[in-house]
Amino acid sequence: MNVIDIVLIAVIGLVVGLAAWRIIRNKKQGKCSCGCEHCTCGCDKNK
Repeated sequence: MNVIDIVLIAVIGLVVGLAAWRIIRNKKQGKCSCGCEHCTCGCDKNK
């Protein structure tokens, strides 16, 4: 592995980590990521 591979893996890991963090944070705040008009995900807006 060279330096470019390591940097690319780090950037991809950072993007995936931030996406997961945002999904978890939104779920804790009661926000739904699937658009609640016809939602079946069980978020608070449909109860």
